[in-house]
Amino acid sequence: ISEHAVSRIPFLAHEKNRHEQDITERCIGQMGKTLQDVILDWIGKLNNREIDRSRMPLNHAEMITVGTHVCNDCYDKLISFLLYWFRISMPKN
Repeated sequence: ISEHAVSRIPFLAHEKNRHEQDITERCIGQMGKTLQDVILDWIGKLNNREIDRSRMPLNHAEMITVGTHVCNDCYDKLISFLLYWFRISMPKN
């Protein structure tokens, strides 16, 4: 996972809802961060077990760490999952 880089929000994010993806992009931009910065923060939270993995759309979710090797499709699913948690953690402003 740590070997991947992300430059765009995956199409799968927010259940393929482009409006929600745009909101996420704006939130990230308003924070003065890049998408990669946000993903690295949330991968850290995932690695520290600060996120409920029960809804993660990957097999063996409890075993996934920063060092886990995943295919590109699985990485997109993981990024989509992390962006979901990013969005629900944001204040409602």
